[in-house]
Amino acid sequence: MDPCLLSIVGNKRDSHIGNQLSLAAETLKIKHELIDTNNAFIGNKILRKVLWKMFKIPINLKTFSKTVVERVTNNKSQNLMELKELLLLVVVF
Repeated sequence: MDPCLLSIVGNKRDSHIGNQLSLAAETLKIKHELIDTNNAFIGNKILRKVLWKMFKIPINLKTFSKTVVERVTNNKSQNLMELKELLLLVVVF
């Protein structure tokens, strides 16, 4: 993967700001990647709901956090944009 100038951690759904920022970067021809926060919620449906209701923790947070760090490090991103306070809190269990 070519180095990118901008890594955006956000939601890829059309109505979310992560997607809008990605579209803006495309329009401005800025090399970027959008790391989809929905990946933090992939897993067992029941356990996912319990963890979210009780602790507000995505079921796949540890793996997602490691993936974000690896991708940003490997891409040598010059900038990282995190949306909300979302999931870029790298949690090491």
